[in-house]
Amino acid sequence: MQDINKLKSFIIPLVCLAACSEKVADNTINNELSSIKPDPAIENVNKTAAYMEFDIRVNKYGRCKYKHSIDKIKNGNDPIINDLNLYMEGLCAVYSIAEEKIRPTFTNIKSENKMPDESYVFSIFTYYDNDKNIADAVYEESEIGLFQSLETCEDVENVAREYKIPTRKCDRWVDITAIYGNKSDTQEVK
Repeated sequence: MQDINKLKSFIIPLVCLAACSEKVADNTINNELSSIKPDPAIENVNKTAAYMEFDIRVNKYGRCKYKHSIDKIKNGNDPIINDLNLYMEGLCAVYSIAEEKIRPTFTNIKSENKMPDESYVFSIFTYYDNDKNIADAVYEESEIGLFQSLETCEDVENVAREYKIPTRKCDRWVDITAIYGNKSDTQEVK
């Protein structure tokens, strides 16, 4: 756990330094992130699926950008930076491959204006620090999908495992809106 505290104290200033050395304006990054939005055509069919697809695009951008910043400060002798670099490389790879592999499913959702009869997801667990107490740090679960086949899902899940990113195995996606109805954000599910 002390390595995580070291990591936090070293990596944040180093990433900021790397970003500054690229002379990338904060406004540019914020504009790029704010331009990534849920696809309204998917959202009209299923909000949960739209936000899953949106989350993959946002994470791909953020994780790959972060990995690029770490590459600029990487020091072959620093195991903490090297471990973080490998972790971010893995997340960047998973989200990049996932984005490519889910595209056919979401293209079909938009063209057919309906959800597929069957699709698959897996989950990854990423470290989340609540900034209160290192003992309270948790892993946050993120669902990755919708894949057209179990085999495609497993291929992407295996990439995460190769990078030692904790996963929950691929399984058929259960659409909770089909169970509880497609409630708006202001309606209470009973």
